[in-house]
Amino acid sequence: MDTSKYTGFIDHSPLKMDATEEEIIRFCSEAVEYSFHAVVVFPHYISLAKERIRDSGVMLETVVGFPFGNELISIKEEQAKAYLDLGVDEIDMVMNISAFKSGRTDHVKRDIDAVLKQIRAKNALLKVIIEIELLSDEEIVRACNIVADVGADFVKTSVGLLRGSKPCEVEKVKLMHDTVASKGLKVKASGAIHTPEKFLAMIEAGASRIGTSKGIEIIKGIQDNASSFDY
Repeated sequence: MDTSKYTGFIDHSPLKMDATEEEIIRFCSEAVEYSFHAVVVFPHYISLAKERIRDSGVMLETVVGFPFGNELISIKEEQAKAYLDLGVDEIDMVMNISAFKSGRTDHVKRDIDAVLKQIRAKNALLKVIIEIELLSDEEIVRACNIVADVGADFVKTSVGLLRGSKPCEVEKVKLMHDTVASKGLKVKASGAIHTPEKFLAMIEAGASRIGTSKGIEIIKGIQDNASSFDY
């Protein structure tokens, strides 16, 4: 069966602290082979990944303020500029959760806007991670609206690396989608999305992008069990 309509949802993500050059090279090759939307690497591997996916159509993505989001605004801005200058196409930045929880909405907006200005100068895309595990439903809606007000392209669920972090929940993704869709933003879901069933449920809930390290397993699972899924 043709799975091309699903491979474009996947940001192939080897984001673990001990990822080796060999693993990055493998993930890049897999992203090219399966025509995934992007490969996501830590800044240390931007140049390596860029060379490996050159002229393939796969986007290059990295992270800013990862994983806690509490750097100085000026540091995040410089990070974004440096990574964009190296040729990344998309950036996933972590919102300053501490400032958000402290009610410092203006700081949170300035933080996002500083990175967004660098993004727009390079015609790139910005996804803002709000870390939904740390937020109530009301806070999720409020954080999504802040991201939308500043004008980012996506709001993203989580970094997926917090100690004891839970798998991404379909209901939370739907809440995010229902909050931002009318404002022109999209949703990226990440956090233990490892099966075809979970992957398709996230898309049904409104996710336009899925961050996962299990993209190949997901696509093969859809191919092998096509009759089990409602297309």
